[in-house]
Amino acid sequence: MALGGPMVKFSVQTPDLGEATEELPVEYTGDPLEIGFNAQYILELLRYMPTDEVKMSFKAPERAATMEPVGNEDTPDYMCLVMRVA
Repeated sequence: MALGGPMVKFSVQTPDLGEATEELPVEYTGDPLEIGFNAQYILELLRYMPTDEVKMSFKAPERAATMEPVGNEDTPDYMCLVMRVA
């Protein structure tokens, strides 16, 4: 995952299937950041998020990130910790 500017770029590489990239618009403030995650973990977390909009918070590329729903006052304590891939 590469952040910096108005887009996030997702890059995936697998030995069996090859490579793919996708870009999505985001609201991001901070220095450019590249961080690796297991794509299946991210998809699983997104599948159970109670909202369509998600906030991810990063401190540094070598640290874990947090994910939480945006605009869901019914479950304000819902937060997920996502470990990076080394």
